[in-house]
Formats: sequence, C-alpha cells, structure tokens
Amino acid sequence: MYGRTQLIEKFHEYGIIKRQGPDYPEGFRLKSGVVSDIYINIRDLIRYPAVFNFAMHCLWQLVDGNYNRSKKDPCVIGIPTMGAAIAPIIAYKRQNRLVVIRQSKKDHGIGKALEGDLTPNVILIDDVITSGSSIRETIDNYLKPELGENLNLDIFVIVDRREKPDKDLKVYSLASLKEIKKFDPQACRGNKPKGYTLCDGTVSGYSSCKSK
Repeated sequence: MYGRTQLIEKFHEYGIIKRQGPDYPEGFRLKSGVVSDIYINIRDLIRYPAVFNFAMHCLWQLVDGNYNRSKKDPCVIGIPTMGAAIAPIIAYKRQNRLVVIRQSKKDHGIGKALEGDLTPNVILIDDVITSGSSIRETIDNYLKPELGENLNLDIFVIVDRREKPDKDLKVYSLASLKEIKKFDPQACRGNKPKGYTLCDGTVSGYSSCKSK
C-alpha cells in the first residue's frame, strides 16, 4: 500500500506527531480552540529530508492509485501554506500542470488570484484536514468562481484528523486520526515500558529510543 503504518511510526519518531503525556501534560490547543491530546505538525517535515521524501512518495502513490484516469488533463493545486509546498512535487511526479493560489490578489498587472492554467479536473492537496474550513474556503473563493458547476474535485491530504468526516467532502489521506490513536507510541513516549529506554521528549531522544 502506501506505507501508512511506517509513516505514522516515523512521524512519532521525529516528533511530527506529539501526544499528551509527561512531555505535554496539558495537551495541545488547536487553531479551532479545542484542546486535543494529539498534535500533528507536518511543517516540521522540512527539517528531515529523508522523512519528507518518504512522505511525498507515499502521497504520490495515494494520488496515483485513487485518481480516476478517465478525468483527463487535471491540474494540481496546494492550499497555502504547506499544501502549496507539497503540490509542485506531486504535479512534477505525475507530470500534471500546476496552479498556484495567490493569497493576496495582485493590485497590478491583470490582478490574477490564480497562477497557471486552471482545468475543471482539480487535484487539491493539503497537509492536514481538521475541520475542512481551509478546503471549503479554497473551493468557494478560488475554484467555484472560475469553474462553477464544471468543477470536478479530488482532495488528498497527508493526515485526516477529523473526528467525524463530512459526507460532502471526499478526502483521501495517508493517515487518519483513528489510525494514529490506534498506534502504540509508548516505546518513545510513555513511562519507560519494560524492555525500552525512555525518550526525553526531544528529536534526538526519539531517534535513540530502541529496544535494549
């Protein structure tokens, strides 16, 4: 498949996924204001080229395996900011055209909000979906004004952390919140389980956490 378990394991090892525990006893306040026992910071991937490369390869496989090839000439768009960094890689690997969103519309030239050739078949890329608000804003503010009812949308993310996915948003992901919660990270995060050294909550600690 797409290395889902290995990716979740690497994300814990390198601190991309953090959990409430001795290091973070109060949990994590999300953008929505909700306090969660899990925090996922995909932006930290850029610090670890090998893990970033593995994640991009897995995401490319996810897109390639699930995109309906009968929908010809798709364009790839990334949601700022991390999605916009990922989208060029997927477009390049799939040899699809890339469209870039301008977060602030130009006040000179022809004032375009989108750079590139937008086609009705859109592959939309983001790092994490939590509530879906960023995706809906992108659809409402950039895609529907240009394409209207001709929009055919496929959404791909690295992590889907929604508790209850929306039925009207079909999202493909490399890891879900349910899968992350099922993963047992105690060897690198817990209270010194038998047979393991205790990680100290730092990246170097995760990397050195291994069986005795």
